[in-house]
Formats: sequence, C-alpha cells, structure tokens
Amino acid sequence: MCTDNGMSGKDLIGIHQAHELIAALEKAGLTSVSAQQIITSKGNDLARKMITAVNSVVMAIFSIIVDYTMSLEAMIKVGAYDYENNEITAERFPLAGKGRIDVDSIVEHFGKYISTDAALKALDKKGLRPATIAELLAFGAKYPEEQRKYPIVALGSVGVDSIGYRVVACLYELDSKRRLNLRCVGDDWSGDWRFLAVSK
Repeated sequence: MCTDNGMSGKDLIGIHQAHELIAALEKAGLTSVSAQQIITSKGNDLARKMITAVNSVVMAIFSIIVDYTMSLEAMIKVGAYDYENNEITAERFPLAGKGRIDVDSIVEHFGKYISTDAALKALDKKGLRPATIAELLAFGAKYPEEQRKYPIVALGSVGVDSIGYRVVACLYELDSKRRLNLRCVGDDWSGDWRFLAVSK
C-alpha cells in the first residue's frame, strides 16, 4: 500500500532498516574514521563489530506472502503446527485482506518486560504496525524454525475468547512442539518475546 509520499511499504521497510543499521553501527562505535580503519587495518576488531551490527538488523527482515484467497483454517493447516488452539477461528479473527500480498515483516525485540500498550507505542514510533494474524500465519508457515528460537506474537488482530478475554495469536515452542496459541492482550511480555511487525 502506498503512502502519501508515494513510497511503498517495502520502501519504508528499507528506510527503517537503514536507520536501524546506522544506529547499530554508531552504537558499535563505528564512524567514517573507523570505516577507513577497517579498510586499512587487516583483521581489525571494528570489522567484527560491523558484521555483528549488520547481522543484528538484516536478519530481522522476513519476506512473506499473505494469501487471502485462503481461509483462516487453511492458513493454519499450511503451518503444520503440532498444537493449535481451537479458539482461533474465523469468527473470532476475521480476515480483511484480498488476493496475494508480498510483505516484508520485521521481528522486533525489546529485550525487557513490556506491556502491550508500550510495545504498540514503540512500534508506532519506528513507523511500524503490529502484524495481523494472517501475517503471523504466513510467517509461521514460511519460517517454521523461528518460533523454536523465541516466542512471537502478532498484536494486530485482537479477538475475544470463550471466557471473554481479549486475546492475540502467538507462536512458540514447548516440549519440542511448535504451537499456535492465544495470549491475553492485558498480559505483560517478558524480554524473550518478539513482536512481528510491518511498515505502516
């Protein structure tokens, strides 16, 4: 979807990634002077810092295709999860998109306890929106091993469970099994959690 300045969401992801990369490089102590040092000094420790900084940004970008021609149930099935919460239904989480859409998703990590409201504000400040359940399911299907590394949540689709709690879908591993589950919106998120997001 285009923004008012004519840039696509993918363009904005690139800008966000570039800003994050610059910030990571500066945090690692890399300046234009140190860049020259990297060029002229073989095996310089700054080179290793640069590689670490670049990887920390680049590896957080995941390209997915969200296929809205599929039902929610079909999206779940494609993910081949070992466990699926049976309250994740089309009635609770209606799909809004159409067709097949290419999306560049970002796995944001705050590294600390954070509330849902604080996480949403932090994403917004970075020019991001929380991923929807359709985007989460596309992510889980294409990158099934990611949820074994850390739990991932999509705050962009909020449903109400049978008890009346507002809930969001999440992916994680428990007992070596890939799980698709629900979690209360009002809960805080520990530093282990990742937040799937895309450009506004």
